[in-house]
Amino acid sequence: MTTFVLALLAFLAVFCTTHVLSNKHDSLYVNITILQSATAQGAVCLDGSPPAYHLDRGYGTGLRSWIIYLDGGSWCESIPDCLDRSTTSLGSSNHMKQRGFFAGVLHNTSKQNPEFHNWNRVRVKYCDGSSFTGDVEQVHSAILSGTSAGGLATILNCDKFKCLLSESAKVKCVADAAFFINSKTIYGTSYIQEMYRKIVNLHGSAKNLPSACTYVMEPSLCLFSQNVIPYIQTPLFIINSIYDSWQINNTLVPLFLDPQHAWTDCINNISRCTSSQLIIIQESSLVNLTILQTAVAKGAVCLDGSPPAYHLDRGSGTGVNNWVISVEGGGWCQNVAQCLLRKNSKYGSSAKMENQVYFSGMLSNEQKFNPEIYNWNRVFVRYCDGGSFTGDVEAVDPGTGLHYRGARIFKAIMEELLAQGMNKSENAILSGCSAGGLTTILHCDNFRILLPNSVKVKCFSDAGYFVNIEDISGKPFIQQFFNDVVTLHGSAKNLPPSCTSKLEPGLCFFPQNVAQQIQKPLFIINSAYDGWQVRNILVPRGTDPKGAWNSCGANIKTCTPDQLKVLQGFRLNFLKVLEGLGPSSTRGYYINSCFAHCQTQKQASWFGPNSPRLFNKTIAEAVGDWVLERNQFRQIDCPYPCDKTCG
Repeated sequence: MTTFVLALLAFLAVFCTTHVLSNKHDSLYVNITILQSATAQGAVCLDGSPPAYHLDRGYGTGLRSWIIYLDGGSWCESIPDCLDRSTTSLGSSNHMKQRGFFAGVLHNTSKQNPEFHNWNRVRVKYCDGSSFTGDVEQVHSAILSGTSAGGLATILNCDKFKCLLSESAKVKCVADAAFFINSKTIYGTSYIQEMYRKIVNLHGSAKNLPSACTYVMEPSLCLFSQNVIPYIQTPLFIINSIYDSWQINNTLVPLFLDPQHAWTDCINNISRCTSSQLIIIQESSLVNLTILQTAVAKGAVCLDGSPPAYHLDRGSGTGVNNWVISVEGGGWCQNVAQCLLRKNSKYGSSAKMENQVYFSGMLSNEQKFNPEIYNWNRVFVRYCDGGSFTGDVEAVDPGTGLHYRGARIFKAIMEELLAQGMNKSENAILSGCSAGGLTTILHCDNFRILLPNSVKVKCFSDAGYFVNIEDISGKPFIQQFFNDVVTLHGSAKNLPPSCTSKLEPGLCFFPQNVAQQIQKPLFIINSAYDGWQVRNILVPRGTDPKGAWNSCGANIKTCTPDQLKVLQGFRLNFLKVLEGLGPSSTRGYYINSCFAHCQTQKQASWFGPNSPRLFNKTIAEAVGDWVLERNQFRQIDCPYPCDKTCG
């Protein structure tokens, strides 16, 4: 149980079950309460001091209604950073002010706060470890709210908060200035993403982030509101400026990127921004979503029956007749329950997808960030079928409304892109990450068939080479999982016949059984210590009930010697399986030893001064050599921890 839940329950036990007297007053300052009892549960601030809060009692009609407001205050991403915080009010209750100011939504007068002035109003102090627990039968209405980092805590814990209260309680969440987006800096680097990765690793946050999100993407990405909100079941209200000053100052233009202080005036006052700065703030790098309505008539629909979608950024200059297609990743659903969960998210419905996404890494339109294919037509295909675009089941269960039509979606979108000009292309590349990388392998030859013979077709898969190995308990978990996916989605008829004629269809979901028969050039980008495969194939849920692998699975630097031995064995198994690619001159690979999953769509790992390198080549440079046929690239990194470029 998280420290947030532990302390919140303790707080509720103290106050929600006691008789509350009318306490109407006009003071805007409320005394602090130090929750000493929380220390016994390990619910403490960074420095080990107990957490704290301010409570102003409700009265009258608000007697049994509560609003809990979580303070903000950013995060600490490193030990020195956290040590600094531990000597301040953001890391220690010993340094907190004894009286807290209650204003806005916490004000106690109807004139200043017309709706909530007489509710029980709580301000939870932020010290990286305050949480609560207890019996809450008397609560009628409850709102969890917060600002900035506290607003993000509101989003991440919204459903948990609901679960702590009685079923009869009306629960809602309000997040202010908390929609932190995964945006690039002015130089195209993924600073905020890297910062979140450090935070998640340092604080051991992975196990406490929404599992519906961490199941389909790496944990640090589940600290971004945009990736979590689609899964939240409790009513949620978002308050945010589209020109959030904190995000401009810390995500778009971190201080170290502006040594000449050219952005200072703009950050402090948007009216002082130059025209070029305004263009950057308006985010011209966002690419709009295209909903393919015509696909519905072909039965090519997402899990919920909505039309499929993609994002297209047109090429220019020498790249106008070249196309690169990147297929989104996001795991799979192996049973009806999992697919129903996806159906209500962007991974199962175009109605839940973002209207715009950022194109970075291999999709960037700037040469300094994407040297070889920046001016090509770049397409990002959204993933909403849960079966790596292989499913095709005609019948729709009226009880669930689930559609398994991934193969039809793939064909419909490719036909649309052909009509958009891909039929006249000189070069066309199919690529993808994770489940999208598997899609690339399974559909590589199908992609070739759809295009004119004059087009040079290649495929490269990022983090899509999933291996069929036993988990740490000795069971074939991933083999059974993929077999369930193939069966549920009716995928067998859309898998390579060169494989299904020899093996059970479920085994033909593994690249090792398919790749050797692919006719077109294929390039594999993968870590030999793929983080997703470690967490979901080697150590899937159920094999580690005590959580001994939680830390290691999130950060290889925290692995014990025994765990590292297991990971080195995983690497050897992966490399042995990779031999199935064959010696063909049409094959290439870039296998590094970074603890990563999906590296081509992240600027930091694709191309930059601090990007991972293999034989002094970034991933972008190696892919460029292969795409433009300058030379072959077939390199495997040395074992962990020898590669110092991984960061």
